[in-house]
Amino acid sequence: MSETPLNLRFGPDTRFELNPTPPPANYRETAETELDRLKRRLLLAALANETNPAINALYRRAANTATTLAEVSGFPLLVFPTLLDEMTTRAKREFERARRIAAYAHAPVYAEAVA
Repeated sequence: MSETPLNLRFGPDTRFELNPTPPPANYRETAETELDRLKRRLLLAALANETNPAINALYRRAANTATTLAEVSGFPLLVFPTLLDEMTTRAKREFERARRIAAYAHAPVYAEAVA
């Protein structure tokens, strides 16, 4: 491999003034929507009926997923309650199944095990 010298020439430094303006606030990021309020209300109601604190994270994950799916539908306020109900029911069923398996195997149950 031959070494070829490089003749690098840089021009004078270019300076310019920056006057940054804050980007316009995204409405979705700044305002709590009806869907957010509905999510919080229904999630708190679902968690109030639970006696096992380990299922809390599973329900919150289900609520976040249901919110995302509802947002892409044309009618998020209409779709969200049913999605949340289906997803929390599934999370509870999977948690109980993991608990039965762990009890059978004499191992502790962690919420991360069913995620």
